[in-house]
Amino acid sequence: MEIPDAPDYSIVSPYARKTAQYELFEKYREHIIPWFKAIYALGRHSKRPWECATCQTRVGTSTQTAILQHLSTMKHLRAAGVLQDEKDKRHRVGRKEAADT
Repeated sequence: MEIPDAPDYSIVSPYARKTAQYELFEKYREHIIPWFKAIYALGRHSKRPWECATCQTRVGTSTQTAILQHLSTMKHLRAAGVLQDEKDKRHRVGRKEAADT
């Protein structure tokens, strides 16, 4: 159980730099790190699946990387109340309507 005592700067983003996920992680880092430490302190660091109490999402594995990735998802941040007023700026894949010509 060394992670709860680790300094915040030693916990790094599980994403590559210059990606949308990395930017989201860094933007909400002050929220994600305390959540991560609390979850890790409960002994959630194993290969077994678990369900997030905040957003009711089933996470397939509870390794450190999977926990950090889940905590930085839009769904979790919205459920936690962090993204209440912020719009989702990601582009969604969808069918474009064809114009009659």
